[in-house]
Amino acid sequence: MAFEIILPLPEEWQKSLEEIEEEEGTVSHLECYTSKSAKAVPGSMIDVFVGPMPAETSAADEALANYAEMIGWDDESDEEEDPIYEWDFNNRKAYGFEGICDDDSTIRVMCCEIKSGVLLVMSVVAPTDEELDKLLVYVESKLRIK
Repeated sequence: MAFEIILPLPEEWQKSLEEIEEEEGTVSHLECYTSKSAKAVPGSMIDVFVGPMPAETSAADEALANYAEMIGWDDESDEEEDPIYEWDFNNRKAYGFEGICDDDSTIRVMCCEIKSGVLLVMSVVAPTDEELDKLLVYVESKLRIK
């Protein structure tokens, strides 16, 4: 079953929707971004994936898997330190991490079981921490999944 992802954004945002067939079922993907010259939140991105929770895993497990894929581990990583943070997202627990992109923008990746058996994986990128926080508040208040 595909999910409808609704996120109203100002006109200067570019948006594309697609459905991806995975082993667990159909994953809906919404990609939104602004150009570097945009007036509102230039060079920002919102990437949302919604689909069935993979078998025998959790949102926290998926966050750790995304961390390993995107950031990776190195010899200096402290094995005792957990790189995954916990946030509230629409009255649910979201798990993920923050980092700095190659262009010095800030990214937050969050995984959240938005209802039983349904996983939301979201990446939000903005040029500064302050703009990232504002964008996350906006997305949390406007994002709807049907």
